[in-house]
Amino acid sequence: MDNNMFRPWEKVDFSNENSLAEKNEAHVRSSTYLALNLLSVHKYLLDKIYPSYIITKNQKANFRRQCKPFTVDESKTLLYRKKIKNNTTCQNDEKLLPVILDKKKQNELISMTHRGTDSSVESISLSAHRSKDACISIIESRMFWPNIYSEVCNFIKECDICQKVNPAVLKAVPELQPVTVPTTVMKQIGIDIATLPEVNQNKYIIVAIDYFSKWSEIKAVQNKTAETVTRFLFHLICRHSCMSIQINDQGREFVNQVSDRLHVFTGTKQRITSAYHPQSNGLVERQNRTIKNMI
Repeated sequence: MDNNMFRPWEKVDFSNENSLAEKNEAHVRSSTYLALNLLSVHKYLLDKIYPSYIITKNQKANFRRQCKPFTVDESKTLLYRKKIKNNTTCQNDEKLLPVILDKKKQNELISMTHRGTDSSVESISLSAHRSKDACISIIESRMFWPNIYSEVCNFIKECDICQKVNPAVLKAVPELQPVTVPTTVMKQIGIDIATLPEVNQNKYIIVAIDYFSKWSEIKAVQNKTAETVTRFLFHLICRHSCMSIQINDQGREFVNQVSDRLHVFTGTKQRITSAYHPQSNGLVERQNRTIKNMI
């Protein structure tokens, strides 16, 4: 099998994603092959020999109809004919996908798609534990086996890392409060510090995000002193110009004399969020969660 079939960094196109009803219908069609012995299909396509349990004329006709979506290539590999709508001609094109019969190989392919092609840091980082929809889209575009949908769902449900980092879905959605968005870049930023497992003596990351462009600046640091944070802000200002508003919490790394002198020098207004309402700086808080999930 082609080693380039899985590229964690490649983009998945969801522009032609089916509706939920169409997905469920495709799932049901895929599940019907659970009762069909694909090895028998493979043997029939090669030798035109019916399975021993196919006896009557009607059974043979039904079996041939079930074999129609499949074919074999020159190397006698079982292939599945997948109908793909061509947006240019508005007709269905045919794509041949290899049929994966080995259960162990199926699990390996799901794991490769979800976690990465290997154990390297680059592969794991680029895959970043893909979602259910992303995994299904990648697998179904490259190969076939019965019940891909439910097997991917079950695999992700049992993924220990996903269960630890994915927050429970809130039943009650709070009322959204509008936030005034600036009209130019780097005029209003949110800044925060997150704690992560120590790597190369760095155990904190400083995260700053622009409220207009959503551009993020992230730096790993060994400590979160006032000098470290102010140095980060100084380099940020040197590259992007002075910001008008800086939103942060009440941490001493943000509220101190060193930061005050920088704000006076640059003309930046500092807005401090309440300790009981960190959602006031929700944009950077949400970015922190995204970064932790990716790591």
